[in-house]
Amino acid sequence: MKRKIFLSVFLLLMIMILLSSAAIVVVLYGNVIDQNKDNLKSFAEAISGPCELHGSDFLKEITLTDTRITWIAADGSVRYDNRADAGEMENHSEREEIKEAIESGVGESDRYSDTLMERTFYFALRLSDGSVLRVAKSYSSVFPYLLYAFLTAVGFLLVAAVLSLSAAKALSASIAGPINRIKLDTPEKLASPYRELAPLVDRISTLQRQIKEQMQNLKRKQEEFQAITENMSEGFLVIGRQGEVVSYNSSALSLFAVNPNSKGVIYAADFDDSPDFQSVVSRSLAGYHTEMTIPRGQRYYQLIANPIEDGAKTVGAVLLVLDVTEKEEGEKLRREFTANVSHELKTPLTSISATAEVLRSGLIEGKDIQHFAGNIYTESKRLIALVNDIIKLSRLDEGSANPAFAKEQVSLSKIINIVVKRLSVAAQEKHLTVTVKADDSTVYGCAPILEDMVYNLCDNAIKYNKTNGYVAISLSRMEDGVALSVKDGGIGIPHDEIPRIFERFYRVDKSHSNEVGGTGLGLSIVKHAALLHGAEIRVVSEPNFGTEFVVTFKDQQRNE
Repeated sequence: MKRKIFLSVFLLLMIMILLSSAAIVVVLYGNVIDQNKDNLKSFAEAISGPCELHGSDFLKEITLTDTRITWIAADGSVRYDNRADAGEMENHSEREEIKEAIESGVGESDRYSDTLMERTFYFALRLSDGSVLRVAKSYSSVFPYLLYAFLTAVGFLLVAAVLSLSAAKALSASIAGPINRIKLDTPEKLASPYRELAPLVDRISTLQRQIKEQMQNLKRKQEEFQAITENMSEGFLVIGRQGEVVSYNSSALSLFAVNPNSKGVIYAADFDDSPDFQSVVSRSLAGYHTEMTIPRGQRYYQLIANPIEDGAKTVGAVLLVLDVTEKEEGEKLRREFTANVSHELKTPLTSISATAEVLRSGLIEGKDIQHFAGNIYTESKRLIALVNDIIKLSRLDEGSANPAFAKEQVSLSKIINIVVKRLSVAAQEKHLTVTVKADDSTVYGCAPILEDMVYNLCDNAIKYNKTNGYVAISLSRMEDGVALSVKDGGIGIPHDEIPRIFERFYRVDKSHSNEVGGTGLGLSIVKHAALLHGAEIRVVSEPNFGTEFVVTFKDQQRNE
């Protein structure tokens, strides 16, 4: 702005000086012309007298080079001319200044000569004998005076230009100075000598307040957005048009193991360069909503991508990454469970159906009917036990949302005694020694579910035991809860099988399991019962030396 003010002021001053100089030259030119005309008339009057007395002899003695002298007779013939041969000159009686001088005594004219290519002023004076003395002078003769005047004006112009340059610089600095001293943070503190700046200062102050409010709002929204995204367990990515990651949260960095400090611009491919992931990104940037579940290591992630549109143009995409490993594993377990249930139900039903078909045929002797009826009874009990265990697991899957699982203070020692009594016949059949060492400890839980848990642990300890073996059950208080231990000296579990024993229908030794019976859901019920009560299960086992299950209940369960 300062440069613009300086140029404006300087050009204005220069134009004013040029116009003034031009006006001076024009006025001076007019004055010089008038002065020359007056001088020419005086010269004509001065030589008119001697010319009447001495004629052309006098005129020949005049040596002026810039003035033309012509003596013309009354009939218009030229008697003398100091520039040309009088005898060869044409009659001048029709010349304007000659006619005027003959009639009135004095005549003058101003005309352009095509021959000399210049403008000339003529003055004619009538003499006493009727002849006319004419003097003439061209305007070109005044040019030296005008040139001098012009050069003088140019000198003044240069001086004025220097002065105007300094004045323009000082003026622009004085005008722009207060504006340059305005501080955008505190414009109201400006001490300006110009009242005209007051509206500007007020406007800047208003805009500054509005900008501060908008910046605060943006900062607050950014903080809210960051707080929301940073507290999300899901990964969150905002992807630009070229695939660059504009924004992300810490969950996304953790899920994809990306270190942003080691990179400049982060691209979507830096998070995952797999074809499936890149396909989701490409389709969303093309303007399509896209969903896909992809595996990554031992986990499964669901990608949900939506395009960001500005009018009809897609300018980016938002990608949400959800860890759906539990869901996928749940679906896998559900499919496996459905297949296993179908198989487990089909086996007793097939046996019952086949036995009933034989009885229905009438080919069975009376003494064998009891045997076949016993098979039907056994398979029916197995079927009922399987259905009951499936129902229990279904209820346990509902967790604490099931109103049937009301909790209270439950004596585990009483439950242990009840279970041992129920299984005493099975233990006696295998000649097992069952010992119980339980203090009067209580836990906060659901009694029927706790009884199922203890029953399944003890039932497995008996089923998978050796003849003349032992089962040791103990209940003791710990610093932070109660520990239930069921230990046997049975066949044990291979170490690599232990992580899978709580899966539904999973059996370590399927052939032996068929001999001892069971539904294959007992330990699954134990696991879900422990989850319902917030308990932890620890398994210690050695093949051919036995197995110990330890279930630890935390005291903090009382506050549920």
